[in-house]
Amino acid sequence: MKTNLINISELNIQDPFASLFPIGNDTLDSIRQDMDKNGFDPVFPIIVWEEKNVVVDGHTRFASAKAIGLKEVPVLFKKFENEDDAILYGFHAQRNRRNMSDDDILRCLELLDTIHEASQKKADPDIPKPTRKETNELRSKELSISPNKVDKARKVMEHGVKLKS
Repeated sequence: MKTNLINISELNIQDPFASLFPIGNDTLDSIRQDMDKNGFDPVFPIIVWEEKNVVVDGHTRFASAKAIGLKEVPVLFKKFENEDDAILYGFHAQRNRRNMSDDDILRCLELLDTIHEASQKKADPDIPKPTRKETNELRSKELSISPNKVDKARKVMEHGVKLKS
């Protein structure tokens, strides 16, 4: 895969990609300062949905580059079959780089449930829906957390109770 230098104005930021994991001010300031001092590290290009020029992964790097006035940024174009595939890619790329907060877990669990339920309906609506326990097991692997923590997150989503680690 080849990294390209692209004019930053050619890239599009849009939901749901921009809101998968909100950018913290401290993180943004830290990356912006590092980028201002050392430049944009091309080893970590922005991942862009080739057909749409939409940033799928690298929103903090994009915002930092824009804040310091960079005109071009390193980009890796990637093809996706559809928006759900692009979302799952972005989700997994970001999840693997961070410790997720409880809010991140809730947001991601809801997103994953929505994507997987839609995929299941398209594939074969007559296939029985997995049990809550089976679904929790699957989501725990995707989120890299315990099934118990997934179940607690579901309770928060259903009843608004606080999530305890």
